[in-house]
Amino acid sequence: MVVPALQHEEVELHTLPWQRGGPPMPQIAAALRARKQRIVEEWRERTLLAKPQLHQMTDQQIDAEIGPILAAMTNAIEVNAEAQWRELGRIAPLQGFHRFRQHFTLTQLLDEYRILREVAVREVERELNRRTTRTEACSIHDAIDFMIRQGTLAMVKE
Repeated sequence: MVVPALQHEEVELHTLPWQRGGPPMPQIAAALRARKQRIVEEWRERTLLAKPQLHQMTDQQIDAEIGPILAAMTNAIEVNAEAQWRELGRIAPLQGFHRFRQHFTLTQLLDEYRILREVAVREVERELNRRTTRTEACSIHDAIDFMIRQGTLAMVKE
């Protein structure tokens, strides 16, 4: 799906990990993949509590929306290369675009990302059975920060 407001714009990448020379994080990506279903489930549960208007969305709609974003985020973290970050930049605006269409506020969108960040980091640490290192945690935070930027831009431009 192409987001109408962003279809002709180049994805801007400003000092992302691949540009800073950060290492690929295949172990973090593997943990995200292993816990993807749990991340989606908990994100759905916590987001529905905070946003009753999402109750109109089916589990399949929520999975179809967040699944590709998590997959792109995982791929970007795994190889830390420009092509994967560009793909994340292409897919990430969908959530902001959808939330704008659902009459969400920017604060509500940011709350969703906050929930995703908390759940993703916790589930990765559970999968690894240890705390993430600073570099590992930064890889997750960088990806989510980039998603926030792209999703927010999509919402604001609509």
